[in-house]
Amino acid sequence: MSAQGGRSRKQKLPLAQKKVLAKLTSVFRRAEGFVGGGHGIHGIDGTLRSKDMARTFHLANQHCNVGSADVLLDVGCSLCRPGFVALAVLDVSVVHGIEVDEVKVEKARRFIQFVCQNVDSLSTCQGRFKIRHADINKVMALSPPPTLIYTFWEGWSPADKAAVARLFNTYRHSIKGMITISHVVVDVERVMEAYGFMGLKLKAMRKNCSQSGSSAKYCAYVFSTSTIMVANKEEAQEVHRSARDEWTYVYNSDHAASVQRVLRYLAADRKKRKAEDDRIQELQILLKQYEDQEQQEGGAQPPTTRARGRPSRLCAALGGSSGGHASKKVKLQHELHALIAKRPQPEDMADKAREEEFKEVPFAPAYEVNGNGSIRLKETGKVLDLMPRASCLDGHAYVRLKLPQPLNKHVMRPVRNLVALAWLPNASKEELGLDDKGGQKRGASIGKRVWHLDGDPYNNRMTNLVLVNPISRSI
Repeated sequence: MSAQGGRSRKQKLPLAQKKVLAKLTSVFRRAEGFVGGGHGIHGIDGTLRSKDMARTFHLANQHCNVGSADVLLDVGCSLCRPGFVALAVLDVSVVHGIEVDEVKVEKARRFIQFVCQNVDSLSTCQGRFKIRHADINKVMALSPPPTLIYTFWEGWSPADKAAVARLFNTYRHSIKGMITISHVVVDVERVMEAYGFMGLKLKAMRKNCSQSGSSAKYCAYVFSTSTIMVANKEEAQEVHRSARDEWTYVYNSDHAASVQRVLRYLAADRKKRKAEDDRIQELQILLKQYEDQEQQEGGAQPPTTRARGRPSRLCAALGGSSGGHASKKVKLQHELHALIAKRPQPEDMADKAREEEFKEVPFAPAYEVNGNGSIRLKETGKVLDLMPRASCLDGHAYVRLKLPQPLNKHVMRPVRNLVALAWLPNASKEELGLDDKGGQKRGASIGKRVWHLDGDPYNNRMTNLVLVNPISRSI
């Protein structure tokens, strides 16, 4: 099969996997009846037949080198049936599931328990599933980070797909590949790039994949990630800033109509969000004016009992208040809260999850670091203060640590390296060119460097860090 993603040959599954898949298919039907079907409040419940999913995961294993040590992220997981197939075929270590529908999340947990209890080979796998109720527009801290993403895009809007692209770019340093199930897409690589996916390369495609319980046919696209080359640190920051905020895709009139449709829709969506942001700013100004006016008047006067049911003119004539000023302020507050609730809040849930989990610093076992860049003493839980900026000549955040015996001395170490060692995949002392004391080895060509995507050396969240080769400038 060519790298351009031609149609893949039909693959034969091993006999042992065929038996497990046949058992899964039977148990899936019983489990669906047990939980009352996969339907919820939002969206549709769609998934491929187990055999088609299994062959798709086989393609991911061949072209993306995913296997038993990898982590699957199922976006829009519904009952999480792909997670069980991935366990049977790839034996993945963890299955993350994200679902916006709370009803489906509750059903998925009961579904997982039922299947694990009725399939002997998966009886110990219930702990591998991590299902959460969340909006895809809100980037979350996923631990361990995903290495393979699976999505079934039937019924998804372009804005939702662009949100998946933002999530993909957040964890791009760990992701090996992505599986997308959809109808046939012309020039699919450019379409994915238009949505905002950085560095995806089509490796395989399976046509005529059957939907479970339906005669509908879909295509399964298998992508791998490729290295993004950047000339310097400023260019790397600009590339990732574009991916995080507003991805800009440059195209010409020769591109496929499907690409142009995506770009037109995303442009309209950006225009709508810009109008909402302007309205939020306008409402905040109006509410501030109301508060200033109330302070000047000595506080808002509550309407009297008699005046509440009277017309405003009559109340004014009698010297009372109709409550119009206060009611208008309440309406503006409700409108502001509704608009803010629709805005993506990428750090809220992420910060909460990362604050709760600490990992040991490899070369200083007396200390722990979390995904937000806080370092604490393991024994007492006391969070350490950062060194004063004036004492950090390179402008980065440093912390003072005491090395264990036999060294038994204090050293200053950059926080970015501690977070990378504990939280970023493939980050080790050898990869970063560090010695046993956590210090940088001499020689500019030794090891990779940890860069901050937003350019802020004091923003040491794990989602803001990336490993970069100092010579080739490749991420």
